Amino acid sequence: MYQYINVLGGNNMKIISKILGMFVGLVIVFGLFSCDSNDCSHSYGSWSIQKESTCEEEGLKSRTCIKCGEVQTQTISPKGHNYSNGVCTICGKSE
Repeated sequence: MYQYINVLGGNNMKIISKILGMFVGLVIVFGLFSCDSNDCSHSYGSWSIQKESTCEEEGLKSRTCIKCGEVQTQTISPKGHNYSNGVCTICGKSE
């Protein structure tokens, strides 16, 4: 009995207590902030460009919910041509 208390006493007990505290903290955090995508109050990250739009074609951007992993996508409107002297300054297409 004395050896058992001695092993768990002092610094060892502090280390075990910290590890258990971190574990409980992780369980609480992931328990509170995880959800099923069907009933999630989503918290999306920043938009990420998947495909740049061109003068004539749409692009695509997406973002992911940090709670459930659901991905939301949106199209990006075409830029449209910017003609100068009959030539597009973006893609080089002639009018």
